[in-house]
Amino acid sequence: MKITVFSVIFSLISLISVAGDNVAVKTNLIYDGLISPNIGVEMPVLPEWSVDLSVSYNPFEFSNGKMWKHWLIQPEARYWLGNVFSGHFLAVHIFGGEFNYSFDRATRRQGWAAGIGTGYGFAWHIGSRWTIEAEIALGYARYGYDKYPCASCGRAIASRNKNYFGPTKAAVSIAYRFGIKRP
Repeated sequence: MKITVFSVIFSLISLISVAGDNVAVKTNLIYDGLISPNIGVEMPVLPEWSVDLSVSYNPFEFSNGKMWKHWLIQPEARYWLGNVFSGHFLAVHIFGGEFNYSFDRATRRQGWAAGIGTGYGFAWHIGSRWTIEAEIALGYARYGYDKYPCASCGRAIASRNKNYFGPTKAAVSIAYRFGIKRP
């Protein structure tokens, strides 16, 4: 799991160096508030289109056997109704990742998730290089997990695969744009 996350972060850094004159780097403040460190990189690919790649990684364990470990990668294509990085946009994304969580000492769930979604967002400029974005998306996810009898021990006592329809992304992000300053 760590190798995958680090290779994605390396890819993000490489993307910034290649497209550094017109790229935005961002973080989703909602994920940050949920103790889920994340970073995203977005760059225009056509006059009204941009691509965004976000990753989230949470390696933390809490007291009393509680944990919410995961990694998530979410590429997204955005169609801007005006200029790229400004105003309304429509988006489509895919995502995938793994999780391992326990909210009590009684059980732990470890598994994977993958899905697709579509959304709407808006970007506000708060300076020549800074932007705040809000986005909500709905979609489908398929996930599977094994259930364990305690937070750090035992053999799996159950396996489940499930379908999910509903919100697949909620973001309030702050972004810094490299390259050309906005007036």
